[in-house]
Amino acid sequence: SMSFLFDSSVAFNFTTYHILKKKEVITVKDIHCLEIFPYSSSKFCVLEDFEYPMKHRVIFVPKHFITDLSSIPRIFWNFYPPFGLYTLASIIHDFLYSKEGSKQVQSRKEADEIFLTIMEETGVSWYTRILFYYAVRLFGSLYFQKE
Repeated sequence: SMSFLFDSSVAFNFTTYHILKKKEVITVKDIHCLEIFPYSSSKFCVLEDFEYPMKHRVIFVPKHFITDLSSIPRIFWNFYPPFGLYTLASIIHDFLYSKEGSKQVQSRKEADEIFLTIMEETGVSWYTRILFYYAVRLFGSLYFQKE
């Protein structure tokens, strides 16, 4: 996984873990690129519409969606900063928890399972995936906005 800094915006380049493991040639269609821009001291704005292709569907995150990246309490930032391999999954998960984004899922559990899948596909370690998944299962009900 690579990240690039352009002026004060950040572009995330994520490829699926199995492609990185096999060291195959990466084509444009294998790259998930999401560009964000600082919105405030702790929030970021998605700069372009973004689609994440999954096995049987495409998850959409619109331009101008505001995210806090990964909602990790500051006390844990030494181990898990808000920015890491899990950032792409976290932004998508944030959107699926929003009133607009929750229209793409039937339940909070489905949003959490998508989060888990994307973390696996972007090379997040199994330990971190399980930790983050159970954290959103335990505490996510406070933030999920389903109409």
